[in-house]
Amino acid sequence: MRKTMLLGTVMSAATFAAAKALGFTFMRERGPLAYANAFERDKARGPIEQEVILPEGWSVTPQPDTASWHDVRDEHGRIRGHHYRNLSVFDADAFFTLHSRYMISTPRQVEGCLPYVYDVVDRLNPQTPLFTSEGFARENHPSLDAPLQACAAWLETHFPGWNNPARHWDPPATDREAK
Repeated sequence: MRKTMLLGTVMSAATFAAAKALGFTFMRERGPLAYANAFERDKARGPIEQEVILPEGWSVTPQPDTASWHDVRDEHGRIRGHHYRNLSVFDADAFFTLHSRYMISTPRQVEGCLPYVYDVVDRLNPQTPLFTSEGFARENHPSLDAPLQACAAWLETHFPGWNNPARHWDPPATDREAK
């Protein structure tokens, strides 16, 4: 049986498209709502959450030690996204996001490299980077964006459409794409 939940109305267009491709049903389809800040959202008088029917087997579970953050899990129990809701009087806010399977890590500093090094990580095995930009020495790559661009290029070569949250979680034969 599919579960009905309240999820944040603020989401990116990519999250909205991926959610629809994955089988999320929006009860009152409004499309992605993105406001610059809570004041702009309040001016539009939109609700901070909307009723959504999750795909079969999916769930939204609170994270330990917090009432605001919730994990969005697929039918295999994998964390596929997050829902945040802060219903305090001063900062009523809620948003929903889905994650792609592969990601570029937050930057880290390594001696002898550009100011930052990035790693390509598989969310199913985040301890072992698939690719790293550590080999980009300052003299060979004067651009500060070179390490990040190298990671994105590697991902696009090995996992086309890598940043689409609906892709690459299942075997390629059943890969679902958000259009």
